[in-house]
Amino acid sequence: MSEPNIYIAILAGIALLVTFPVSGYAFFKSFGARNISDHVKYGLLFVVPILITFGLAELAGITELPTYPDEPREIPPASLIFSKLNTWQIGFIACAAITWIGGLNALLNFHRKRTGKPWWVMINPFSPMFRDFGRSEWKIFAGLLIVSLAFGVAALSA
Repeated sequence: MSEPNIYIAILAGIALLVTFPVSGYAFFKSFGARNISDHVKYGLLFVVPILITFGLAELAGITELPTYPDEPREIPPASLIFSKLNTWQIGFIACAAITWIGGLNALLNFHRKRTGKPWWVMINPFSPMFRDFGRSEWKIFAGLLIVSLAFGVAALSA
């Protein structure tokens, strides 16, 4: 690998520092976008700074792709992975999945019924369901997140 270009590396560092707040702003503003043009605008504002940062880093020569061995590694079957877990870990993982998936589906269905929206609105990417959540729905969402993560932590520590 050749010597990195220090000036472009500094420019890539500055781009990285600018990318974090700009892309973060665009990411959270995209949740409240009301039409397709806003989604495209915030999507570009999220993606373009990241691509510029990676492009400058590559141009500066400060990125190095990892090298892999010639033969691919064997992926173990799922039965081998789960057979190494004890019963408590499997139970906690199942509780985390049931809490998150089931609770979120119930929350979104109650929200849909409260707002009177049709069922297909849940799968519309240009109108996210949580954009008009009420305070109690955000609290329930946060509770689901905390309980699911607590089950996940319990599975890791069991």
